[in-house]
Amino acid sequence: ALGYAVPAALGAAFAEQEAPILAFTGDGGLGFNCGELETIARTNQNVSIILFRNNTFGWIRGETVLVNESEPFCTDFSKNTDYLAVAAAFGMHCQKLTDHNNIRPVLEEALGHRGPSFIEVEVVSQDIIAPFVPKWVSSAKKKKLPYLY
Repeated sequence: ALGYAVPAALGAAFAEQEAPILAFTGDGGLGFNCGELETIARTNQNVSIILFRNNTFGWIRGETVLVNESEPFCTDFSKNTDYLAVAAAFGMHCQKLTDHNNIRPVLEEALGHRGPSFIEVEVVSQDIIAPFVPKWVSSAKKKKLPYLY
């Protein structure tokens, strides 16, 4: 569900105080509960948030473009939002993953850091590379767009 990952991670952290907790979310989902970053930081939870940033509600955009074959309406976000600055302002340890070859060291640093951390990863929207949703892949094939399957 959109917006579930961060509050669920917070609950998991309170339930399992010693375990490192990972939460994977998109920028659309984070928009629903960004304030929980403050709670995670204030209570010094051992939570690592991994933000997949594509500056859009990618699933809605993908459905609109690939299935409905229409122009997306109000799905895109400002590219000026600095999620790393927001997380840092709350007191989280922040990193930006810019090279897929650095996934391991970035994750190791986040998991090795006791306390809250935040990693931003820029990704493309689901209408640019269709995920493994059968009707989307079918549409992507017809349009000669890349897809994962």
